[in-house]
Amino acid sequence: MAAGAGRERFGAMIKNLSHVNVFVEDQDHAKAFYTEKLGFEMRSDATTDGFRWLTVGPKDQPDLNILDNRCRHDRPAATPE
Repeated sequence: MAAGAGRERFGAMIKNLSHVNVFVEDQDHAKAFYTEKLGFEMRSDATTDGFRWLTVGPKDQPDLNILDNRCRHDRPAATPE
């Protein structure tokens, strides 16, 4: 197969990510882990309408934000049909 031929068959590749959603039990613990252990920087920490928007990211990748989203246990788990 010629170089580059597979791209036409499968379409474009993902070349950039801006947000990654990570579900966590404890946002404060996650914030400490990412900033203190991994050396990430805080991007935002705001609460709106009861939802805490907490993002961190690597210092050398300003366009990448990791959203530490709290798990919601008050909703029933999805069940396969």
